[in-house]
Amino acid sequence: MRTHACLLIALLTLGCAVGQAVADAPRFAEVDQRALSAPASVTSSPERLAAYLSQGISSETDKARAVYRWITDNIGYDTASFFSGTHADESAGGVLESRKGVCAGYSRLYADIGRKMGLTVETVSGYAKGYGYAPGAVFTGTNHDWNAVLIDGVWRLMDCTWGAGHVGTDRRFVKEYTEFFFMAPPEKFILSHLPEDPRWQLLDTPWTKEQFGEGVFVYPSAYSLGIDARSHTKAVFTSSGRERLLFDAPGDVLAIASVDDNDNGALTQLVDGGFEVLCAFAGAGRHTLSIYATTRDSASTTYSAVLKYTIDASQGIGESADFPTSYNNYTRRKVTLVEPYSRILPAGSDVLFTLSIPDAVKVAVVTGGKWSYLPRQGDLFSGTVAVAPGKTSVCAQFPGRSGYEGILDYQAR
Repeated sequence: MRTHACLLIALLTLGCAVGQAVADAPRFAEVDQRALSAPASVTSSPERLAAYLSQGISSETDKARAVYRWITDNIGYDTASFFSGTHADESAGGVLESRKGVCAGYSRLYADIGRKMGLTVETVSGYAKGYGYAPGAVFTGTNHDWNAVLIDGVWRLMDCTWGAGHVGTDRRFVKEYTEFFFMAPPEKFILSHLPEDPRWQLLDTPWTKEQFGEGVFVYPSAYSLGIDARSHTKAVFTSSGRERLLFDAPGDVLAIASVDDNDNGALTQLVDGGFEVLCAFAGAGRHTLSIYATTRDSASTTYSAVLKYTIDASQGIGESADFPTSYNNYTRRKVTLVEPYSRILPAGSDVLFTLSIPDAVKVAVVTGGKWSYLPRQGDLFSGTVAVAPGKTSVCAQFPGRSGYEGILDYQAR
């Protein structure tokens, strides 16, 4: 048995709850339903479970899927063993009996059941960017196990551990199914999993350990939402005080970001083909940029963690590093701020406000109890306003609504 604890990914957020799990792929609906409905009578041994899961299916893809869905739904992560470093029985039979295990147990159970169903399965050991990982951290030893399965002559990658759920801030296992880790694409899997044996990367040009350590820290939610780093592909980079990061994403994706737990340290806006994150740093030193996302039609108002960076700022820009406080409407209404970027405004001064707000009928700046309406040219609203001490807000009215929606808040002093 391996003496070190494997890492289970944690979809941790800073004031944001984890979003809904990715839905099952429709083509596997029948296979999934049978796996998820397995009666207790067939789970007393790997042999009996393999026989049950094999019934009625002949394709290697469906067999691999049936094992993946049963394990991710029925085996919980053994957080007590993970945090104590003292592991229980991690054999396939032991994990099946206890219904819990760490990565070694998950991968052994998958391999045992899969082989009994006639599949060719390998257990892969390597390095994973999971629970407690900080972007740019150096790996001193392997810390995770997963599986490779030969399907129709092609090796495919599986990780039941990360597919089953995550460890929350309270160190408890949160059961939450993730579709991505079933037959995960090697070119994306490598961002979080580096096998000790390079051949299991399944890439034409294998990554080095150095490349893996430098790569951007991506959470599974980024894959399911279709988010890719366009401009900054390394987890750690330097900045002179301000930074603009670009990401590819579908048009229905909404994103927010924070710097060092400060929601005003970053601002996200839609751009062609994705979104941008503007961030700034009050002081020199090391900072953490965390990015979260959801979809416009999501039933949940919470955002999932998708990417994380470590940034070394050579200098800071003081209190002007804070962006204005944005409301949920800022992202959902596809607002783009042109100026001013700083949350702190000079009280008693004339300030030029310029924003693009699609579909807005009127846009007003409210300061000192006075409403000043910005002139409009298409989607662009721009005008100079004398700001009074205290809170200054930007509000917008939209078709079919009599009231105004909050967009941004500033502070004048």
